[in-house]
Amino acid sequence: MSDGIRLFLIFLAAINPPAIALSTPALSSAVRRRAVALALVVAGVIYILAALTAERFLDALDIAPETFRIAAAIVMAPAGMYAIFRARVAAESAEESWRAGIFPLALPLLVSPATLAAAISIGVDDGAGKAAAALAVPLVLAAGLAFAGAGRWRPAADGLARMLGALLVALAVALVVDGVRAV
Repeated sequence: MSDGIRLFLIFLAAINPPAIALSTPALSSAVRRRAVALALVVAGVIYILAALTAERFLDALDIAPETFRIAAAIVMAPAGMYAIFRARVAAESAEESWRAGIFPLALPLLVSPATLAAAISIGVDDGAGKAAAALAVPLVLAAGLAFAGAGRWRPAADGLARMLGALLVALAVALVVDGVRAV
């Protein structure tokens, strides 16, 4: 599998757009539009900053990239397991305002601990440009599904979210193996 496809799959599984569609709070369409746009901008900025500063962040913590790759996988695996059994992302209800774009849409739905750990690890290993490129489509897809909601396709979203959760667990195991081999 090529690096680009591997990175794309890691971010697709970690962001899990169908799970976000199932978890998006009920908002009026006008508020939802503003909230999702804000969430997309906030998430994009956070991920770009994480990927750009990943190396300095790990240096400041005195953590080797290989060790952080294992740690990222340890964060990603339970997120995948949660998606398998719950098929949605844990988030509190939002108030009916644009602030829902920050919480819960941007944090924790679009910017989850699993995806943030993946962005840092990939930013160090493959560079911020590759991380940003691999994040773009899953992030926009997730924002689009957050805007649309699950609606009539709720059962399909549920099944897809669970499959992406299983994929995330498999990718996390592969990251652990890569990290152990690199050490």
